[in-house]
Amino acid sequence: MEPTLPTRYQFVIAETSSRIPFDFVGAMSIDLDVDGALIVRHGQDEQWRPSPRAYQVLNGIDQTVDVHFDLRNKRDVELVVGTHDSARPLVVELVDAHRPQ
Repeated sequence: MEPTLPTRYQFVIAETSSRIPFDFVGAMSIDLDVDGALIVRHGQDEQWRPSPRAYQVLNGIDQTVDVHFDLRNKRDVELVVGTHDSARPLVVELVDAHRPQ
């Protein structure tokens, strides 16, 4: 089977909190690697998501916002968002590389 190209997602979130939950229905296991990438396994397939990128646009300039995945109880995934203006939209970019094992 040929590897598939990564899928890129960009979310614009209004009035964000500091933790954004994610749900991976049907996942057999979820792990974080040493670089903070999220690894979600569904049967023989594996989704790999490198650390996300987040920013807010202020006066036409992208201002980076710290963000990382947090895995609790080996099942509960959240994006943990650093200091930002919660009254402004937050842009979060994720990459999903789906690859068979």
